[in-house]
Amino acid sequence: MDNPDSKEWHDRDDHALADLRAVGSTQPYEKEFLCKDGSRVPVLIGGALFEGAENEGVSFVLDLTEQKHAATRCAEVRVTSRKRRDWHI
Repeated sequence: MDNPDSKEWHDRDDHALADLRAVGSTQPYEKEFLCKDGSRVPVLIGGALFEGAENEGVSFVLDLTEQKHAATRCAEVRVTSRKRRDWHI
C-alpha cells in the first residue's frame, strides 16, 4: 500500500487523534486503506497512549476483508433462501 488511506477518511482520523490527545485513547473505528492498484482494504483501527506519555502508545490495525466477504455471503444466502421459500408458497 503506497498511500495508506484515501482523503475521505481524514476527518475520522483527525477525530481519533483529537480523542487520543484529550483522553489518551480512541474507540476502534472502521476505515479503508487504499492500495497502489486502487483496491481498498477494510480495516479496524484503535489505539491508546501509555500512561504519562504524550507520544508513546500502542495501536492496532485489523484486516476486515474476510469478515466483510463472509457478511456478504450470509446476506446472499438469506436472499436466496427467501426467494426459494416464497417460490414454494
